[in-house]
Parts: sequence; structure tokens; C-alpha cells
Amino acid sequence: MPVKLLPVLALMAVVSLVSIAAVVAFISNTAVMLLVLVGIAFAGEYVYYILLRAGHLD
Repeated sequence: MPVKLLPVLALMAVVSLVSIAAVVAFISNTAVMLLVLVGIAFAGEYVYYILLRAGHLD
């Protein structure tokens, strides 16, 4: 069953903001923080692509 795109994007935005807040709060090394944030961004894009390709997003 396809899911509407707007709720998925809203959920991804909330998860991203919480992840960014957690990374900034718990990691003090700037280089490690940037690496983790880039990893979060790539993971979000990958999940979005997989859902889109599988036809779960409308």
C-alpha cells in the first residue's frame, strides 16, 4: 500500500533533527561530529530511495 509522501518527509525531518541534536549534545570532537552527521544524511537518503523504489511512497 503506497504511503503519501508528505508524512514520510515530516517523519524524516523530525528524526533528522533529533539525530542532529543528539550528535551535537554527545560528541565534542568536530571532525567526528561532521562524519556522523554526513552518515545520518546518507542513511536518510538511502532509506528514502529504497522506499521510493519499492513503491511504498506515492
